[in-house]
Amino acid sequence: MLGNVAIISRTIKIAEGMNVTVWELERPSSLIQEWWSLDENERESRVGDPFGVVMWPGSIVASKELIKQQKNVVNATVLVLGAGTGVEAFAAAMMGAKKVFATDINPLSLQLLGYGAQRMEGIGNVVEAVHFDLFSSEPLPPCDILVAADTLYNEHLAKQVGHRLHEAIVRSFDVGDSPTKVLV
Repeated sequence: MLGNVAIISRTIKIAEGMNVTVWELERPSSLIQEWWSLDENERESRVGDPFGVVMWPGSIVASKELIKQQKNVVNATVLVLGAGTGVEAFAAAMMGAKKVFATDINPLSLQLLGYGAQRMEGIGNVVEAVHFDLFSSEPLPPCDILVAADTLYNEHLAKQVGHRLHEAIVRSFDVGDSPTKVLV
């Protein structure tokens, strides 16, 4: 239980010898069904985005792609947009990232992510769950690698993710750093 919310753990094999355990809602269907039943304006004001409370397949695919970039992940600062339950964030930390900023707009997703990070050995001090609204005027945290998996599920959000990816890449050139590597 996380407060009064029933949660379960799910362990996912990312690679040989690398398993990531995430915590998610035990029964998310009623929350997701409520979200779909509301009109678009009411969704955000009443429920928010419920999709980060369970693990999605795209996060596993992104984690496996990160493994292909492991030499770039070691000692890097990784930013995960729409981190949800934290699959990619935990995988990056396990691969040797110096710091992982796991962002999401959903406070429950961030609680689940933080709960999981504290239970995985060596992850809690690397992964930081950060509330971040992609539509805010707040700049993205600086990063070497930016991951945006499972964030493109509607046109409005997809366009904003594109703007944020552009922001990260342009900023890296403006400050004279190596270009931010992007994984979508």
